[in-house]
Amino acid sequence: MKKIIITLILLVFSIIIFSAEKIHYPLIGVHGLNSNGYIWRNGFFNELKKSYIFEGYFSPSLYSELNNPEKSGIEDFANALKNNHIKSLNKPPILIAHSMGGLISRQYALNSNKLKGIITIGTPHRGANISDKKDWIVFLGLLDAAFCTPLLMDKYPETQWLKNTVAATIGIIATTFLVIALMNLLHLKSVTITFNNPSIFVNYATEIIAGAGILVFLVASAYIATLNTSPHMKQMNPGSAFLKQLNSKKLPEYDTNNKKIFYASIYGERNDVFTLIDELQPGISGKVKTGANTVSITYAGVGAYHISRSITRWFFGIPIIDWYRIVVGSAYLASAASINEIGLRLLYEKIVENSSRGDAVVPLDSQIFPRDVVPKDAIYLKPERAPRDNHLTEITPNSDSLYKTIIIFDKLRLRHYNDVFK
Repeated sequence: MKKIIITLILLVFSIIIFSAEKIHYPLIGVHGLNSNGYIWRNGFFNELKKSYIFEGYFSPSLYSELNNPEKSGIEDFANALKNNHIKSLNKPPILIAHSMGGLISRQYALNSNKLKGIITIGTPHRGANISDKKDWIVFLGLLDAAFCTPLLMDKYPETQWLKNTVAATIGIIATTFLVIALMNLLHLKSVTITFNNPSIFVNYATEIIAGAGILVFLVASAYIATLNTSPHMKQMNPGSAFLKQLNSKKLPEYDTNNKKIFYASIYGERNDVFTLIDELQPGISGKVKTGANTVSITYAGVGAYHISRSITRWFFGIPIIDWYRIVVGSAYLASAASINEIGLRLLYEKIVENSSRGDAVVPLDSQIFPRDVVPKDAIYLKPERAPRDNHLTEITPNSDSLYKTIIIFDKLRLRHYNDVFK
């Protein structure tokens, strides 16, 4: 009998310890730019349920609820969130939001205190340069110049092989694409392409490289420039009128039940553009790295050859230093430093992301919930770091951000239960 009682006590104790804590408020997941509610249903909510059970889970797809989402501002998304999902709730909800979803949640909160709290993950509270098309064009131009400039400057016969190789490669690729285009135009089923004399490309190496470099830059820049930038995407540019207005107004401090509202944020720290590429297209980043590093090593070798050749002439008493060769060698070395894996990462961070710390999309300081918009009596929780998360992995089931979300609710339960949930 004694053993049975002890077993029952241990069983009850284990149920108390390991069962999920109940929070008697609804949880709404607010998605970000060009996303939908599936991101929360794809494991994040299920993993969260193991620690906390909420009074209902909602994950709306706001783009599908707007008549013309591509011409809508963040205010329109906030209105859809309010009218279609929060208005009918009996209790104020907790909003957990990713990326632009955090701005939508804050915009909603400016006009309603039917809110228990907001947790933002990877939200550009102060903007994100990645939405600025000009930065992408500059980034592309620098890469294009780094690749083409040394080849166009190099007039020396002993390194002509490099220029010839590049020109022949460009020529073959361009010809192949042209043939494929003609096949589609003429409805041909198959065509055999044979390059019996690729030297035809070599004879016009300089012209081909210059033309290809200019053409690639112009076509890609034109494509970027003509991309339709939606109003809500423009509103995320640093310094936009929307962000100035959003960051100048105080959020509500008490909900509709006169309980304190909490505000929290989680910031991703995996600032690696290649991990971001792998999330978008698995396996691509490895090929990009290999190609970039191969070009970089080749350019570094050719650049070192030109500089050493000129210095060696001077060292052995030849009075005339070939300064132009030194300039050409330096151009190769500069390009080698820019084109390799590390150089591409740094260039992306400086030009596109405009930060060396962040989640590869939003700078770290922009992801932190602004303290000055939270009233004194509201609860502001210390921002939580997610060191393994980039912008796309922040809302996956095994992310640091999920773990930090649980930590936030632990803190609320242990330190602020009476103020927030009772």
